[in-house]
Amino acid sequence: MFFEKSCYGLFNQVPLKFTEAEKQCQSSGGNGHLASIMNGQEMSVVAAYVKDLYKAGKPVWIGLHSYDLPKSKAWKWTDSSVVSYHNWAPGQPSQASGDELCVELMAGDYLTWKAAPCTGKHPFLCRAPLEKKG
Repeated sequence: MFFEKSCYGLFNQVPLKFTEAEKQCQSSGGNGHLASIMNGQEMSVVAAYVKDLYKAGKPVWIGLHSYDLPKSKAWKWTDSSVVSYHNWAPGQPSQASGDELCVELMAGDYLTWKAAPCTGKHPFLCRAPLEKKG
């Protein structure tokens, strides 16, 4: 799927842990990473895409994860984009543990985000910038 200047791909055949999913996105070419979501319009387009392709009703990894633990629970995107937008579900992000947390699109609407242990295996959404031609 294409949106603005990016290409998105949903990998739902083999669920992976967060770090494995990020490596898969990188190895798929095109400077890809787990998807970063920059605004509400992009979130709506991504959610419709995932919902249309993936009917299993399970969470899907995106590229946001916590760091600087246990001092703080700061968040960063795997592609180093600035975290300027979020769409947390009520009660999220969870502050329950000192472990690294990664972010999944919640099953159902795929619009809201939930923090979860990075060791869970889920389908995942990759995003790669479209290459400039010329």
